[in-house]
Amino acid sequence: MSPRPQAFGLVLAAGASRRARGAKALMQHDGRPLIVCALTTLREGGCQRAMAVVAPPHVARIRAAVDGAHLLELGTPEHGMFGSLKRGAEVARAFGYSVMMASLVDHPRVAPATVAALLDAYRESPAELLRPVHAGRRGHPILIAGALLERVARAPATSHTRHVLDTALDARDVEVNDVEVNDPAIHQDLDTARDLRRALGRT
Repeated sequence: MSPRPQAFGLVLAAGASRRARGAKALMQHDGRPLIVCALTTLREGGCQRAMAVVAPPHVARIRAAVDGAHLLELGTPEHGMFGSLKRGAEVARAFGYSVMMASLVDHPRVAPATVAALLDAYRESPAELLRPVHAGRRGHPILIAGALLERVARAPATSHTRHVLDTALDARDVEVNDVEVNDPAIHQDLDTARDLRRALGRT
């Protein structure tokens, strides 16, 4: 069997965290900040390199808690999620990767096995976009590869993630693969400390 593809892991953690009333990336799960959980999941799942995109106003606090070698600072957080995705795609391509696994910092309970399943599915049938599915619903992380990764890197920073992906899908020039996983955490969007307590069964 051929080896898994070399993959760049990206954690999207540049939000202002207004609902969390603080640095969401630093909320604790299993004794670790969410951003560390997310980076670890990507590495344990098979990504050779993993970095997180961060932005003001929480950069200094995050840098104090996480090795700066694993962080990418986004100077224009107003560009939203796509600005982070584009920054990650640019760096992935600069490092020579054609596969990027993009995860969200507020999905800390995603299993490394889910990351591995996406990489295995890509190995068996390469596609430009792979999405995990559980109980009939898609979730995160997603795998972006090849021509679509280049399209993300080259798109204007002011673009919207859904628009860029939907445009590519509508043009039918990228292949999409939805991958069944046994991981309900792909849907767990933990925006606040209260969300995290509920997910852990604490009220």
